[in-house]
Amino acid sequence: MVLDAANLTIQTVNPGYRELYDGRDVNGLSIRDVFVGKDLDKLVKLLKNVIEDGQSIKSGPLLVSAGELENNSGRFIHIIVPIVDNHSSTVNRLFVYSEKAE
Repeated sequence: MVLDAANLTIQTVNPGYRELYDGRDVNGLSIRDVFVGKDLDKLVKLLKNVIEDGQSIKSGPLLVSAGELENNSGRFIHIIVPIVDNHSSTVNRLFVYSEKAE
């Protein structure tokens, strides 16, 4: 998934995310509109830290996922990579990869 760093809206999703959303077009929606879980605020804080620091991060297991959490169970690890503008050091997009923690 690629997010716009300015407002944390979705720019594009890969087939794995698309499958989670049953083909629903989530482009242009906020991360808060498509991710769920009690740790959503923690994920948003991590996204903002990556934008500010310009450094990739791998979260610990968080109770937040793309889609619905069944019975509020299931933790996911999120890898967040900043994408920098070609002409400056400004982070303008974020690449987010999520996987189920075991």
